Parts: sequence; C-alpha cells; structure tokens
Amino acid sequence: MKKLIFTVCILIAGLSLSAQTSEGGLTVGTTFYMGDLNPSPIMGKPMPAIGGLYKYNLTPHLSLRANLLFGYLQDDDKNHDDNYYIKTRDLNFRTYIFEGSAVAEFNILRYIPGSKRNSFKNVKRNINGYLKATHNWTPYIFVGIGAMTFNPKGYYHDEDGEKKWIALRPLSTEGESMKYYQEDTYSRVQVVFPVGIGAKMMVNKKLQMGLEWSYRFTLTDYLDDVSKTYPDPVDLLADKGPLAVQMSSPHGQTGMRGNPDNNDYYGYIGVTATWFIHPDTFKIFKGACKSK
Repeated sequence: MKKLIFTVCILIAGLSLSAQTSEGGLTVGTTFYMGDLNPSPIMGKPMPAIGGLYKYNLTPHLSLRANLLFGYLQDDDKNHDDNYYIKTRDLNFRTYIFEGSAVAEFNILRYIPGSKRNSFKNVKRNINGYLKATHNWTPYIFVGIGAMTFNPKGYYHDEDGEKKWIALRPLSTEGESMKYYQEDTYSRVQVVFPVGIGAKMMVNKKLQMGLEWSYRFTLTDYLDDVSKTYPDPVDLLADKGPLAVQMSSPHGQTGMRGNPDNNDYYGYIGVTATWFIHPDTFKIFKGACKSK
C-alpha cells in the first residue's frame, strides 16, 4: 500500500511541474471517409465525432499532444450517381471508430498559452519583429501516430421491407478466412497516421479555441469491408450462408469488388477548446502526499 501511495505521489509531483505548460480540453466536429465506396479525394458523408485531448507545451513553437476520438464513418454506393460501376455494385457500410493517438504540434508563430504578451504590443513593424513577438494566435501543423478500432456493418431489407444492419467481417464477404482462400480475416485494430493543419487563439488567459482539419491514413483497405474480388458464391453459400452471399454481391457480380491498390483513410474537421492547467491544481494532492 505504501509503495502505491509513493508511486501516486511521484506522478502527481510530475504533473504539478508540467502543469505550468499543460492544457486539457475537448473537441467536437465531423469525421468523413475516403475508400472503395468513395474513391473521390473529396470528403465523403460527414458524421458526428467527439473527443478529448491533453497537450504539453515544450516551447513556443512545439507541443506534444495526446488525443482520443470517437466518431462514425458511413457511405453507400447509391450516393454516387456519377459512377455507373459503383452505383450498380450496390454496397454500403457504416462503422464506429475509436482512436487514440499522439502527435507533435508545430506552431508557425511564437505562441505561449496564458501569456499576457501578444503581437499587437511593442512589436517592430517588420517581418523579423513580427516573427519574434509572442502572438495571441497562430496557425499550426501536426503529425503523429496512433491506433484505432472499427467494426463495419452493412444493411439489407428483410421480408417485411425493414432495414437491418449486420456486422460484415464475420460474413467473409471477400472469402477471408474461408477454406481454399489464402487471406486471413482483417484485424479490427489498425495503425493510423494523423496529419493536419489548424489555427488557434487565446480567448483569455485560461481558454483557447481552435479549428483544425486532418486526415488519418491507415494500413488497411477494409474500413468499408471492400477491397479485392468477389468470392465464389457457391463456396460462400456453403461456408457462411445465403445472407453472406447477398451482402457480398447483391446483384450477383463477379470479378473485382474493390481497388486493392489504395488503402482506406478518413478525416476529421473539428473545433477545439482547451484550458490552461494552473500549477495550483495539484496543491491539494501534493499536501496529502507530504502528510504521508
């Protein structure tokens, strides 16, 4: 028990030291998908997303940030009237995404959260003076790595015409994990690489607001459960049943089902709000540790 208390106190002490340059906050926005059901680089159907973040500011130009993001991705071949092949393929999907990531955030301008100084006071009117000043806003870029989990589902209509959603991965819609097919079932946990841009400003000494646009590049082509070729419907029927055949190819197509040359990816556009974490936040806990 004493060892546990000692460990907690060490962690609190570390947090209290870093709190002078720390921020915590929330983000709300929309996720969108690009892949076999939306081959255009233009953002797909926007879906709601929400998340949280913790940021440690190393210098006025560099911060480290931890993110959590929960959202949805969705698309339907019926939405793409301009592409005859995609429209007649008649596939659809939706999935939740839960992502955790760590990124390095690079401020273009000199920026110190909570600072009283800003670029509108005591600044020489030249480029050099502007860049060296402490600003109350800045554009920024970020890049990082993370992991996400997903579970694609598709809909069909039952005998009564009611729409039903069913998980697609267990159906092996492209023959994954089936006998005579060499490919294993894809993993629902994947590595992601967040890359994005944004802008943020100090509303007051404690609150900051921002707006950012980012893409999450993945190492999978199965966010939408579509990648390669249609399996043999006879094999699929014998192994997984008639519903699997229907979800794999609603109209009995054969040949290529997707484009295996390009992995799926998704994006996020959101508003962020972060609060400066004051060192006094941890004084109560530090006092409790000293009394032990």
